[in-house]
Amino acid sequence: MRLASFQVRTYRNILDSTEVAVQEDVTTLVGMNESGKSAMLDALYRLNPVYDDGFVERDDYPRWRWKRDGRKSDLSKVSPIEATFVLDEADQEALTDALGHGAVTDPSVTVGRRYNGGLWIRVDVDEQRLVDQVLEGHPNAKSLAQQNDTLASLRQALSAETEPASADKDEADDGPTDDQEALQRLNERFGTKDDPGAKARAIIKARLPKFFRFASYQNLEGRVDVRTLRTNEDERPGASSKQTARALLLLADTDIDAITDEEFESRTAELEAASSDLSREMKEYWSTNPELRIKVEIEPVTEADPRGQKSVVRYLNFRVEDRKHDFTNNFALRSSGYQWFFSFLAAFSEFENLDEDVIILLDEPALTLHAKAQRDFLRFINDRLAPVGQVIYTTHSPFMVEQIERVRIVEDRGDGIGSITSSDALAVGEDSAFPLQAALGYDLSQNLFIGERNLLVEGPSDLAYLQVISRHLRDNEREGLDERWRILPAGGASNVPAFVTLLGRKIAVTVLLDSGTEGSGRVEAAIRANRIDGKRVVFVGEVLQQQHSDIEDLFTPGDYLGLYNAAFGKRHKVGDLPNHADRIVKRLESLDGKFDHWRPAEALLRDPAAVGRLSATTLDNFEQLAKRINATEHPSAT
Repeated sequence: MRLASFQVRTYRNILDSTEVAVQEDVTTLVGMNESGKSAMLDALYRLNPVYDDGFVERDDYPRWRWKRDGRKSDLSKVSPIEATFVLDEADQEALTDALGHGAVTDPSVTVGRRYNGGLWIRVDVDEQRLVDQVLEGHPNAKSLAQQNDTLASLRQALSAETEPASADKDEADDGPTDDQEALQRLNERFGTKDDPGAKARAIIKARLPKFFRFASYQNLEGRVDVRTLRTNEDERPGASSKQTARALLLLADTDIDAITDEEFESRTAELEAASSDLSREMKEYWSTNPELRIKVEIEPVTEADPRGQKSVVRYLNFRVEDRKHDFTNNFALRSSGYQWFFSFLAAFSEFENLDEDVIILLDEPALTLHAKAQRDFLRFINDRLAPVGQVIYTTHSPFMVEQIERVRIVEDRGDGIGSITSSDALAVGEDSAFPLQAALGYDLSQNLFIGERNLLVEGPSDLAYLQVISRHLRDNEREGLDERWRILPAGGASNVPAFVTLLGRKIAVTVLLDSGTEGSGRVEAAIRANRIDGKRVVFVGEVLQQQHSDIEDLFTPGDYLGLYNAAFGKRHKVGDLPNHADRIVKRLESLDGKFDHWRPAEALLRDPAAVGRLSATTLDNFEQLAKRINATEHPSAT
């Protein structure tokens, strides 16, 4: 069963979040501090929480409306959370086995929870179809079905027609009548309650995914009493620091008995193997300092109890070897970011072994991590968590924003409205949209050094065109930009030379420039001065084989006019353009004056289907540009 959407109402600072669509893999809730992101996640968690946490009306109902609304209605019956789930094949088979084929025709169900803890499920059951199935083979099936569209009504009709056999009738000739057989089938399938919806709801409730919410995560302790790890072994993932330690050993494919073996060589082998496995696992997702190595050690300590009796207590020590600086120290003495990441990796490794549907909720994960480490953590979410269950996380960091399609923006609009959610960055305030803007490349200084492949472009419109059209090309088995490229707008053509001169050959960066425009001459000078590899500078004019051209010239005049007209409410035709060979942008400026180049790109983002209406020539041009850019990456990096 997959979560498709959810909606939060009258919960803390949220009056109505509006419906929040959820991606099949990862969804990101972006917003400022105190915008309502955490409250939204918390309400969703309580729909079907793994730890049986519930709502508290006094604390959770919007305080400024609590008394007023309470005088009008029973707030305990209010549902602060409801969600829509899409049934998978296994769910539908379970319903079919219980109710019969076609009884549940809608593949989606709605589930909600009230302040009083009551869980409700809305599922559409075609009761008429069930009546038809019960009456299958009955000689009067058609008329009975027309007269009875519910099981309760059918039961009453069949019971009225069913009389005990006459006493003087030859019992040898007796047999169940058609009505009796139908009534028997009805009893066998539904008992005497005649409520197929209840049966469907019970099945859905049993199969409903559990929600795991991780906010202030319990970090692994650097020194752990082994005795404490032998208790509470049935704790859920993330329940405590002790459970994190158990998960860590599981991650290393070992257990307490193995690492505390009395035989020295056996114990040493287990500890070294565990250390190696843990180090390798951490290195994969912690690129900030690849020279760190985890060491697991057993420390025997002789301790006396209150009566003076001595015994040996074993402690599990987690130490970190820093090979760069040639020293070791206790795990608890490492940076808070490293502690959090390693603990997180350990605890969540348990999810890979769960055989139940789970939805993982993360509140401001990786908050203490450096930008590069945050990107590593995103990789962990994509590679390890998302295949196990859907992931929904909150953030206000631009480094935790990856794919725009995943983003939902949360904004608090005051007492009268409360927190709302939108997938349209253009519909929210600038401050709320900033993480999204930064992720798109508005803040180059924060994003430039974290990409595997960096493509420097002049402005955000370049980014929009390249991303949207490249995705379309790849979807149609054509060559678009390699998905590993991080596209970085420089904030204008005049800024490009400064970045090129500053960075030079220090990092792997490819530069895309309009041809014959501001800044291109200075970039060419940097190439001549050997400040940047000329093979990694791509001019749009190389594709079009013309001296002066912008990225907009990759569109046919008709295609670009379509975007321009949609952006500015115009009705220009190609014949309206000045009849000269200048760039399309200049031709439009001579017609209407200067305009915001971002607006047509915005029109394409607002209407993704528009890319399917682009001409073959436009798509060919962008494909040729993508090929030239992809070819600038060194073969060793591909």
